[in-house]
Amino acid sequence: MPEVTTGTVFRSGKNVSGSTIVKNRFVSQGTTYQEVVLPAAVTTQGYGVTTEDIPDQGTGSIQVEGVKEVECSAAIAIGALIQSGTDGRAATAVTSSMVRGIARSATTGSGQLVEVELWVGRFIAP
Repeated sequence: MPEVTTGTVFRSGKNVSGSTIVKNRFVSQGTTYQEVVLPAAVTTQGYGVTTEDIPDQGTGSIQVEGVKEVECSAAIAIGALIQSGTDGRAATAVTSSMVRGIARSATTGSGQLVEVELWVGRFIAP
């Protein structure tokens, strides 16, 4: 029976990436509904952000809507459109990348957490 998802911004996700996906990273959907992997490219459509470390073949919580902290790969300005790298870290979106949301806080460098208002759907950076 499918998971009941009404009324919550969280989903369960089974990590099928081959290694642990750490918390506060963007993920994309795997080959089935509840599988998650790290994004294959900046053009890969998103699924959400991990709320905990998820070991390979383990199941964990994914936040798909709302505002979520995401580890960044570089400085990010407040209000910037956000993309995901193939390591799941947030970065300022570049032309033709898949936009995952908008920065609601700023960072000054790699490894910091940025608050991202997650966008549901498919948005391509101009």
